[in-house]
Amino acid sequence: MVQGTLYKSVAKNAAYIFFIKLFPALAAVVILVLYSRYLPPEAYGQYQRFWVGVLLFGTFAYAGLPAVIITYTPSVLHAAIRRLKKPLIFLLPLWIVLWSLLFIGSQHPAGVQPWVSGALVATYAIYMIGEALLMTTRRMNGLLAVNILYGAWFIGVHFHYLRRFDLGALLFWIGVGSVLRVLIVIILINTRFRALPSDVIDDEHFGRAKRLWWHLGVYDLLQTLFRYLDKFILGALLSAKMFAVYFNGSQPAEVPFLPYLIGAVSGSVMIQAAAEKQSDQAFRMLNSTSKLLAGIVFPLFFLLFFYRSEIFDILLTAKYASSVNVFAIALLVLPLRAYNYTTQLQLLHRGDLIIKGALIDLVLALAFMYPLYQVLGVAGVAFSFVASTYLQVGYYVWHTTRLLQLPVARLLPLWSWLQVFLITGVTMFLTHQLSQKLLSPVAGVATGCLAAALLILIFALRKLRRRRFTSLE
Repeated sequence: MVQGTLYKSVAKNAAYIFFIKLFPALAAVVILVLYSRYLPPEAYGQYQRFWVGVLLFGTFAYAGLPAVIITYTPSVLHAAIRRLKKPLIFLLPLWIVLWSLLFIGSQHPAGVQPWVSGALVATYAIYMIGEALLMTTRRMNGLLAVNILYGAWFIGVHFHYLRRFDLGALLFWIGVGSVLRVLIVIILINTRFRALPSDVIDDEHFGRAKRLWWHLGVYDLLQTLFRYLDKFILGALLSAKMFAVYFNGSQPAEVPFLPYLIGAVSGSVMIQAAAEKQSDQAFRMLNSTSKLLAGIVFPLFFLLFFYRSEIFDILLTAKYASSVNVFAIALLVLPLRAYNYTTQLQLLHRGDLIIKGALIDLVLALAFMYPLYQVLGVAGVAFSFVASTYLQVGYYVWHTTRLLQLPVARLLPLWSWLQVFLITGVTMFLTHQLSQKLLSPVAGVATGCLAAALLILIFALRKLRRRRFTSLE
């Protein structure tokens, strides 16, 4: 495949993956804003504490399968499944049921039927596995349609219960939508995979695939633990009201949609590298696409950092003003999102290093948590996770450069990043200072959004003009 075609294929797959993830994420953001504004903090904290549990236990339930699935082509997956012994295949549903039951036992909010709680965990796990399987086929229209419909259902149910909030009834109808989504995905999988040929996979490659599954499964679990452990711990220790304050500071700092954009790019690189057997060129694809991502990530970072107080006051109202400090600190990890530091290690089948890095991240965050809490309060909890993430990234970069025998400056586009970071930082700082003095908060935020959008457009056009997104450098 010629280089231009290769990058166009990466871009096309990335766009599909992003939009597949977009609509459920958009629905979640709409509900976060609406329920923050209209629900009492106690009820809102209980609601979000429940979903943190669903995502945490659901990650245990899907056993790392989505991450390893996109590493291989559908025909290889077909062969691997045929080689698995039938008892092992039947163990997966039992494993999902086990974690659903554990969730029911660990968290049972008043008014919520136990089977609804379990069904939400089970359907989340099954859907994530099915989504990854369909993505590998690179025929994603059906998956996109399913997620658009599910996002609309999610928002519609929440709007219905906005004024007369009933957690049990709300979760029941969300569960109905989740079950329907899973059933449709299973039908699509059966249709797509039935006609696929099956590759021959030898013992060596089959063993490597199983080891990679183990490594990526543990890594995915550790990453989810890292993402939700602070919320899970504080949810158990703090009142629902105080937990709502922490959640609304830390969760928006992940910048909804952005993880899906970054995941779409890295996932597309994984799919393309697997299909074209060009894992040796993956670092060039990552380097090139990260320049484009930096032109998105850095303007968003400075927009949210400088306008944080105004944004919280406008969207979440003054009752969550105490969340702003948590948000500002948690946001410091955002510049790192311009690059996926584990993709190359995954393609090199160095899942052991990925796991070690995730363990370092988690252990350091837990070690920093209590001392920083004593100094900064709940904002210190957020800072402990930011500090450990920077150390983890350093670990991954060091090992990747060692394995590829590349200098850091070739692996990462540091000079390009620095230029974009400085230009964006100065521009957004001056825009914020002027808008504070001359405009109302709403007009000021609108001006900041316009400035960030113009910067993103300028950086994207510059990248396209130099043809660095569609050609190897």
